[in-house]
Amino acid sequence: MSGFKEPSFADRQKAAQQAKQDILNKFRAKPGPDDPEVKQRQAEREAQAAARAKVREAREAAKAEQKAREAEAAALAAAQVAREKEEETARLAAHGKTARIFNLGCGPAQEIQDFLVRYGVSDHARFTLLDFNEETIRFATSILSDLKNRHHRGTSLDFVKKSVGQVLKGRGRKAEGPGGAQYDFVYCAGLFDYLNDRICKSVLTYFYDIVAPGGLVVATNVEGQHPIRNIMEYMFEWHLVYRNSAEFASLVPERAPADSFSIQTEDSAGNIFLEIRKPLNGNGS
Repeated sequence: MSGFKEPSFADRQKAAQQAKQDILNKFRAKPGPDDPEVKQRQAEREAQAAARAKVREAREAAKAEQKAREAEAAALAAAQVAREKEEETARLAAHGKTARIFNLGCGPAQEIQDFLVRYGVSDHARFTLLDFNEETIRFATSILSDLKNRHHRGTSLDFVKKSVGQVLKGRGRKAEGPGGAQYDFVYCAGLFDYLNDRICKSVLTYFYDIVAPGGLVVATNVEGQHPIRNIMEYMFEWHLVYRNSAEFASLVPERAPADSFSIQTEDSAGNIFLEIRKPLNGNGS
């Protein structure tokens, strides 16, 4: 291309020196740490970092409170169910009978652990424990067997791997539980917190079918005014199915007489308990 003059070495050296000088001038023109704008931006960054730290601290504190309340609620529910087992087992043992106990969604079976540790009458109990998770069943089998051995209990423990759906699919065949049995005490604790009304009512109807005359059905739920409901929902996006006394009562099977059930609330932990006593004469069954 005519007229084009390739830069000489001196020209290139001069251009490189100018570029370096431009960079140096830009660096020198940069505001120092004492510049008001720099201080303001630094203060803003520090304020944002402090705000994020406060949010993290609040989240961790809320999480710790949630875990503490969960542990308290679980312990109170386990203790109450264990007491009810003790009462029912003692009632039957007084007549020379073994209490047949059915639990749907056994999980780690904390209430059965309490029962084995605290009550000698557990020797007169036979459990059928259902859960859908194989690992959970292995854990419960291990810990309950260990407690049986350590406390010299003669309690019978039968584990069945089944989901709620599998249980409900077979409920129309006979008024019997797994293995063709009827039970003296039928319960689930914590499961209803995750199930809708239709399924819960079906489960309670199944429970009422398989409980023997004079037997007891027990179910638990978190109460609508749970102390940390807002924290659980908005901070952790943990949504449970909450029910008040009237809503829980609406799930009672139609065949159960009106005077056969009662509802109790554990205010400190936000638990609600439903108990249904099947009449001895079998009415309503």
